[in-house]
Amino acid sequence: MKVCIDAGHGGSDPGAVNEKLNLQEKDIVLDISMILADMLDYTVVMTRETDRYLSLTDRCMTANTAGADIFVSVHTNAFHAAEAEGIEVLHWPGSERGIKLAELLQVRLVYELEWRNRGIKDRDDLAVLRDTNMPAALAEIGFISNPKEGKAMQGCNFRRKAAKALRLGINDYIKEKY
Repeated sequence: MKVCIDAGHGGSDPGAVNEKLNLQEKDIVLDISMILADMLDYTVVMTRETDRYLSLTDRCMTANTAGADIFVSVHTNAFHAAEAEGIEVLHWPGSERGIKLAELLQVRLVYELEWRNRGIKDRDDLAVLRDTNMPAALAEIGFISNPKEGKAMQGCNFRRKAAKALRLGINDYIKEKY
């Protein structure tokens, strides 16, 4: 079993930013992704292990070339209204295995973090869901723009809990599939 973990953004692309808390999405998701990689009992392929920029094409090529069995992209969400909150996991429309992966990740993230369940959502405009050759999901783990969620993201405890939830969701998927 080979799992590709994609820490979103990186390098010159900070992703979502919370200036008040001095937080950048790229740093949070890299930390969560590295913790997750250490927790998994499978072969892990990382799209990035340092703060560097990768194109979406490079991310997909990494997973496809490695022959990954699943692809999980880790992100935080943001919205102009600070009260936006919760967790959602995105998947490619019509991908039954991608939908199942998204469902299992969503359940575990909501349970472990105890944040609002925004559900799983179809997205046909995201390259990492469209151009990967395996079931793929993109986890939006809370809103960096929300004061409460952003503050939690600063801490090691949140990052470990998020990584644990992703690990449990991946394990659930693999147990069900294989």
